[in-house]
Amino acid sequence: MSTTTEAVIRKLLWLAKEERITLGVTRLVKLLYLADVDYVRRFCQRLTDLDWVFYHYGPYSFKLESVLGQSLAEREEIP
Repeated sequence: MSTTTEAVIRKLLWLAKEERITLGVTRLVKLLYLADVDYVRRFCQRLTDLDWVFYHYGPYSFKLESVLGQSLAEREEIP
């Protein structure tokens, strides 16, 4: 996973903490996906190196499991 992807994840987690927003796994994945889509629309290049697939009714990247340390399906909230 690229340092840019990790930086985006850290930034989203920091912003959620600053705003006192509970950021569960599903919300984190959707925010990452929407950030990637918006960046492509604006700059015609990818923001992250995540490979997005349609999985269980929404966007998902299996690369996220390696970053977060365990299966996302087992986690409910990011500390």
